[in-house]
Amino acid sequence: GWISTIIPKLFVLVVIFLFLLLFLFLRGFDANQTFTAFIVWILSLICFILILNISPLSIKEINTNLIDNTTSLLYLIPVSIFGFSLCPYLDLTFHNARQLNTTLNSKIIFILGFCFMFFLMMLFTFIYAKPISNIFNGVLYNQSQLPLAYIYVVVFHMLIQSAFTITVHAKYIFPRINKYKKANLFLLIFSLLIYLLPVMFNGNPLFFNITTNEIIYRSFIVFYGLIFPSYVFMFMIPKKRKDIPLNKYNLFIWITAILIALPFYAIGFLIVKCHLEICMLLGLAVVLFSRNLLRTKIPL
Repeated sequence: GWISTIIPKLFVLVVIFLFLLLFLFLRGFDANQTFTAFIVWILSLICFILILNISPLSIKEINTNLIDNTTSLLYLIPVSIFGFSLCPYLDLTFHNARQLNTTLNSKIIFILGFCFMFFLMMLFTFIYAKPISNIFNGVLYNQSQLPLAYIYVVVFHMLIQSAFTITVHAKYIFPRINKYKKANLFLLIFSLLIYLLPVMFNGNPLFFNITTNEIIYRSFIVFYGLIFPSYVFMFMIPKKRKDIPLNKYNLFIWITAILIALPFYAIGFLIVKCHLEICMLLGLAVVLFSRNLLRTKIPL
């Protein structure tokens, strides 16, 4: 949706249509997910190679120009570690991969997956991020500086990765939530609305000179930096070798901690022009302290 603000509007409809086709096509490959995953990764790798050949910036220019505020980045590191360390425990596809393999094979698979295959995809993102962000920030205006083919390659990469990822997650999640039909319908409508918001606002600044697209993206990151990891931290990690029950009192502590920490995260993530990213550390401190208030057993 965000990318669509710098490409022809007709292409937005094309992307939606292609995504639905890809999703339906990939669902037919449930019996051979490993092969499908490999093909998707190879296609993304080809996109990576294409981008390296048509990129308007050299690797040296990307390294020197990408990071504008290293101090802000340092404040983000603890929040990122908190999220990246704990969020995977809520990923059913990870659990499935672990359960289908021996302990030794699982270690090999996860090391290969994260340290090689996933790392290359992150490197791909690092390479195309600066040229694309220059378009959004109005630094590049001339299409010859960033050919439309460059953007289409990035969109294709996002398309196949998203379609495959959603397909795999859907296989493990839908059987558990099929009975919540109203909730599923709400999430579907909400997702489509989130996709269309950047198109409707066309990347115009909303407040603090941040565009709607940026607000949506940064707000989404809060789930992975606060809500999901705080749940794992409070309920899935034993406290003094005792399980923490999911009772009303502990849920109240968790929700209260999120509500207190959320404004600090919002200030740190959204008010970027004022360099208030340090507030994210205060929000994280609230979550870490709240664990001390949890009860390991229901009082008589």
